[in-house]
Amino acid sequence: MAASYSTGSASGPTDLLQKLVTWLVAQGWTQDMSQAVGTGWRAHLHKSGQYVNLRAIVNESTAWPYQYSTAGYGIGLYLGDGFNSGLAWNLQSGAPLSSGTSNPVGAGMYLASGAISAYHFFDDGNDHITVVVERTAAVCAHMGWGPSLVKTGYSSDHWYFYGSSPSYYNAFLPGGSFPGYDATAAAPMAHSFYYIGTYATAFVRTDAAVYSYRWVGFVNSAGTSYGYTGRMGRCALDVTTYMGNMTELPAIGSMQNRAWQSAFVGALLLPLHCFIQATTARWIPVGYPPTVFFCGAVGHGFASGEVYSVGGVNYMLFPGFAVKKAA
Repeated sequence: MAASYSTGSASGPTDLLQKLVTWLVAQGWTQDMSQAVGTGWRAHLHKSGQYVNLRAIVNESTAWPYQYSTAGYGIGLYLGDGFNSGLAWNLQSGAPLSSGTSNPVGAGMYLASGAISAYHFFDDGNDHITVVVERTAAVCAHMGWGPSLVKTGYSSDHWYFYGSSPSYYNAFLPGGSFPGYDATAAAPMAHSFYYIGTYATAFVRTDAAVYSYRWVGFVNSAGTSYGYTGRMGRCALDVTTYMGNMTELPAIGSMQNRAWQSAFVGALLLPLHCFIQATTARWIPVGYPPTVFFCGAVGHGFASGEVYSVGGVNYMLFPGFAVKKAA
């Protein structure tokens, strides 16, 4: 399917999800279900064996098995490998499971109760999907998924998905700043500052030979962390920024305040390399998303939403990250 970009506004989470479903179908995704549930909306689509499960959360606190008890608003997301119309939206086959339980976990976006001033849908033409929502030009939330990270030493495809909120705090945060409400989100695959890595906002599916449960959540501690699936993952931006100093992994967090040009106006795009924990103390590089990058250009000669061209390829800039704009 050809690359696509779509933008507009929405009246709330349900309207946003319905517009996303319409756009995904136009991009070749098969709609398995799109209907009201609770006070929100659920949608399930698939393409080439990859199933995406989405939920508009509208003044609700029970969209996920593990969710903070105060009702709120947002969009929930996880990937799977099948669809059963008789099952709840959060119980579909192949979902990441919280370690030691049968409870699916995932990510998504926190959204306010009112209208959404601007959304941006990106498809690079190879089914790497990115959704960015602007509350204001300086406050952005995001989510996305894809069929494979760019491979670094492995021949297997590694599915991935991410959001600016973990499933536990998908729709409400008890105090503090919140990405999508009064703060912009960190780059995709990385953790926004409030969570400090305790709750997973990104997941990578490895092959069964590496890890039998396959899905790995990006967290900084085992056991009771929401999103911990039995192994931990890391993003290079998190290594020094949000998860403490880890000298055994390459880090770009220390560069975040130097990632722009000073001699002339320019934007530096840094790939968000991902790693998963091995059975030993080693960390395995598994690749990076091909269409999203860490970028500190906004506020340093560039505005949010501005398009920047590198080698004939366009990228849309947002605070802290950039998205490949292939159409």
